[in-house]
Amino acid sequence: MNKQDYEHFAACLDADAGQSVTWAAPKEIKTDLPFAPAFDAKALLPPTLADFVLDEADRMPCSPDYIAAALMVCLGSVIGARCGIKPKRRDDWIVTPNLFGGIVGDPSSKKSPALGTVTRFLDRLEAKEAEKLEDAKRIFAAETAALRHTSPPSRPA
Repeated sequence: MNKQDYEHFAACLDADAGQSVTWAAPKEIKTDLPFAPAFDAKALLPPTLADFVLDEADRMPCSPDYIAAALMVCLGSVIGARCGIKPKRRDDWIVTPNLFGGIVGDPSSKKSPALGTVTRFLDRLEAKEAEKLEDAKRIFAAETAALRHTSPPSRPA
């Protein structure tokens, strides 16, 4: 575009801005969708997980589905790619668990505390693994330094 095109475009916008726009009356938004069923932890989760979810939700207090959603995603992340299924018997195709989740709720409905309740276990695992990594780095550094300071064996001429 050249300068004349820009000026023409700006003039058209200025001319349109002076006109009043009439909007149609807004229409009511109707939904025919039924409400989602209530979350039943005892029916949807193994007993140990259901007890944990219901206990945490009761003590917080928050909706148990917030905790259950975060728990399932966190467990999936711990399993990672170490486990998989082969959907086809005579094929080498492997499907590994890959879960995504989200918590949707009104403001101040304890979404973040519910997530923190579950992710604290991952935080502990991460801290332990970080400690192991630091130990491994120290051992590697010590072994590397020891190898550098040892003289290579003499070779017969």
